[in-house]
Amino acid sequence: LDEKYNVVLDKEFHYIIAKESGNRLIVSILTAVSSLMDSFIKEAREAILSHEENKEILLQHHENIYRALAERDEEKAAEVMQEHMNLIIRYMEL
Repeated sequence: LDEKYNVVLDKEFHYIIAKESGNRLIVSILTAVSSLMDSFIKEAREAILSHEENKEILLQHHENIYRALAERDEEKAAEVMQEHMNLIIRYMEL
């Protein structure tokens, strides 16, 4: 898969999570800032994937997030989201 398609999938993943949260405020905010969010996801992926070893890490984070949500494990979901956010913050601060 090419990276442009991966960016679209990444964006859809985050939007689905927001929608499935049932929190209309989060969905409204995300919709209002969608173009900014789209740009952020693209830039974050570029920064993170500038290091080849992060490709598998990023995929694993998304799988772990999905699994925790599917299992309705709130503690695990919070833990893996924190890991994911730490990765993003580390590369977006550079």
